[in-house]
Parts: sequence; structure tokens; C-alpha cells
Amino acid sequence: MFLFFELAVLQEELDVLVTRKENYETELSHSQIKQEMVRLHESLASLEGKRNAMEDEDRSLGSPQEEREKLLKQVKEDNQEIASMERQWFLDSFEESRAEEQKKLTRSQEDIVSLLEHCSRVRKTDDDEDDEEEDD
Repeated sequence: MFLFFELAVLQEELDVLVTRKENYETELSHSQIKQEMVRLHESLASLEGKRNAMEDEDRSLGSPQEEREKLLKQVKEDNQEIASMERQWFLDSFEESRAEEQKKLTRSQEDIVSLLEHCSRVRKTDDDEDDEEEDD
């Protein structure tokens, strides 16, 4: 029961406020000066917001010397990162080249072994043929 009573009171207060708002809007629509005042007040609020944002930005920037030092530090850090990336790229490409050269070396060694084995077989065949001729 108490809730219904409280709800009725709040509803009545809301109705009063809505009526008051409508009256203000009606009065405002008939008065050019009040309309201009509302427009200027909104404009002022917008400009104050922009000013505050600019002041915050200005405070965060610091002096020109501080900005210069900050940018110089950033450039140095970027240069170090670039140098590190270039070294890593060199090492990566070196490893790739080394691996390719190792494969070539292995192939060459295999070819040499194969040729030596072939030469050995040919020589053995020639020696065997020479032995057969001497036996005759």
C-alpha cells in the first residue's frame, strides 16, 4: 500500500515537472532574447569544452625543449630498433646462404666420392684385364 502511495506522489511530481518544462518551452519559443541566450549558452559550453581540451593537450606536451628531447629519444630508439632488425636480417640471410653452401659442399663431396669409386672400379677392371692377358 505504501508503495502505491509513493508511486502516486512521484507520478504527481513528474507531471508537475513536465508541465513546468512545457511552460518554459512555450515561453522560450515566444521570446527571441531567451532563444538567443540559450543558443549562446550552448555555444559557450561547447567552446569551454574545446578550451579545456586544448589546455589539457598543452599541459601534456611540455616545453619545446622537452618535446625536442622526447622526439630525439624516440628517433634514437627507432634507429636502434632498425639496426637490430638489419642485424637479424643479415644473420637470417647468412644462415640461409650458409645452409645453401653446405648443401653444395655436400653434393660436391658426394660427387667426388662417386667419381673416385667409379675410377677405382674402372682401374680394377683394367687391372683384371691386364692380369688375364699376362696369364695367356
